[in-house]
Amino acid sequence: MVGTQKNSINQMNNLLIEVAQKFVRELDRESVVIKEINIGLINKTYKIEDGANSYILQKINTEVFHNPELIQNNFQLVRAHLKTTDYQKEVLEFLILKNGSQLLFSEDYTWRMSKFIDAENFRSLNSSQQAKSAANSLAEFHLYLKDVEIKGFQNPIPEFCNFLFRISEFEKSIQNGDAHRIMNSTNLIQGIKSNLPFVTKYIDMELTLPKRIIHGDPKISNFLFHTNSVEVHAIIDMDTLMTGSVLYDFGDMVRSFTNSKAEDDSAQTNLFSSAIYTELYNGYIEKGKEFLTKTEMEHLPHASVCVPLIQSMRFLTDYLNMDVYYQVNHSEQNFKRAMNQFCLFEEINEYLSL
Repeated sequence: MVGTQKNSINQMNNLLIEVAQKFVRELDRESVVIKEINIGLINKTYKIEDGANSYILQKINTEVFHNPELIQNNFQLVRAHLKTTDYQKEVLEFLILKNGSQLLFSEDYTWRMSKFIDAENFRSLNSSQQAKSAANSLAEFHLYLKDVEIKGFQNPIPEFCNFLFRISEFEKSIQNGDAHRIMNSTNLIQGIKSNLPFVTKYIDMELTLPKRIIHGDPKISNFLFHTNSVEVHAIIDMDTLMTGSVLYDFGDMVRSFTNSKAEDDSAQTNLFSSAIYTELYNGYIEKGKEFLTKTEMEHLPHASVCVPLIQSMRFLTDYLNMDVYYQVNHSEQNFKRAMNQFCLFEEINEYLSL
C-alpha cells in the first residue's frame, strides 16, 4: 500500500515537472521541489522550485471554467489596463509557451504557470488591521479599474452573479436532487426559502447600479501581504474577473473575513465578528468614496447579508446535486458549509438589523 502510494506521488511529480518544463525549458529537473497548495476549492495548485526560481503551476478545473482562454483574456485586459496607471500593487505574470499561449492543453488537463510572488499568504485572518488593509486594497482595485473598457470582458462562469439563476438552480435541486439529502436538509431548505426576500430586494436594487469589473472571489487567501506587515502586496486568483456590481465583491469579502470558523466547521453560533465587519466597512469606504455612487455606498450592508445567504444556497444546491461543483473531502462537507453560511447570514442580519 505504501509503495503504491509512493509510486502514484512519483508519477504525479514527473507529470508536473514535464508540464513545468514546457513553460520553463531551463528548469533544473534534479533540483525541483514540488509543494501542493491546498487553499482553493476549484483548481489544483502547485509551487515549483528549482533552487534558483519559484513558480506557481495550476491545473485548471475545466468542469467549472469551460473556457480557459476566456479567463486568461479577462486577466490580460485587467493587467494591461493596470499597467497604464500608477497602480502600485504587484500584478500576476503568467509565462508564455513557444506558441505564444499562456495555456498548455494536454489530453486530460489544461495548465498555466506564473511567476511566484514572494509574499505571505493566509488561510484565515490574523488581525483587524489586516482586514482593513485588504478591504482598502479591494476598493483600490475597483478604483483603478473604474475606467476600463468592459466590452471586451466575458463572464468566465455563466450566471455567476445572477441571483435569479441561483434561486432557480436551488429550486431544481430540491425537485431533482438526492432524496436522502433533501430529507436531511429540510430545515435548512425552509430557512433559506423564508429569507429569499433579502435576495429579491438585492436583485431589484442591483438593476440601478453601474456595471464594473469585479474580482469575484475576494477571500483572505487571495490577498498576499508584505512579510511581517498588514499591508497588501498583491491581489491574486483573478479567474472570476467579470462585469457586475462591486457590492457583490464587498459582500463576499464580509462573508469570508468575518466568519470566525472554517466554512465546514460544525459550529452554528458565534461565527460573526462585528469588529472585523467594522474594519472591512471603514477600509473599503476610505478608498471607495473616490468612485462609489451614493446608492452603492448605502447598500453595502445589504450585500453583506445577501451574499452569505446566496453562498449557503450554492453549497446546499451542490450537496443536493451530489457534489458536482465544489471539491469535497467527505459526503457531508457541502451540507456543513451550507449550514455554516446560513448561520453566518443570520448573525450578520441580526447585527445590521436590516
